[in-house]
Amino acid sequence: MANDSSWDTYSEPPKKGMGVWAKVLVGCGAAALLLLGGCVGLTYWLTHSGKDYFSAKMARWVEAPWAKMIEVAEAIKTDEGAMKLYEEKHRLAEPYPSKEAFLKQARAWRSALSMLPADPSSADLLRTGNFELSRGDNAKFLRIRYKLPDETWITLNWENDELVGIEVR
Repeated sequence: MANDSSWDTYSEPPKKGMGVWAKVLVGCGAAALLLLGGCVGLTYWLTHSGKDYFSAKMARWVEAPWAKMIEVAEAIKTDEGAMKLYEEKHRLAEPYPSKEAFLKQARAWRSALSMLPADPSSADLLRTGNFELSRGDNAKFLRIRYKLPDETWITLNWENDELVGIEVR
C-alpha cells in the first residue's frame, strides 16, 4: 500500500515553532537576566550614590529631633531662656507647678546640658549607642534620649509637637 493511513487512524501534522517547554525555558531565562541586571544596577547605585541617599535620609531622621534637643538645652542654659521655655511650653507646668520650681531644676541641669555636643553627625549618634529616638503613634509622641560621657541620660518627651517632659538622670 502506498498510503498507511486509513479512516480510523489520525496523526497530527508536525508542529511549527517552539514547544511549550522551550517557551517556558526562554521566559525563565529572560526573568533571570532581568533579575541579574537589577542586582547589578542596584549594586552600582549603592556604591556610587546610594550611600549619599541613605545618609541624607538618616540625617533627616536624626538631625531634626537632635535640633529640638539642642534648642531646649540652649534655652535652659540661662535663667531668661528657661523662663521663656516654661512660659511657651504650657505642658511643662504638669511636672513643675511653678516657674520657680522649673527654674531651680533647670539650674541643676545646666552642668549636664553643657556637655551636649552641638552638632554631631547622625552616623556618630547612631553608632555609639548613646542616642535613642522613639516615635509613637503617627508621630504624636516623640522621646529623645542621649547619654552623656559621665553616664547621665538626658530625656525629652514631646506629645503633639509640644514639650511635656525633661529628665536628666
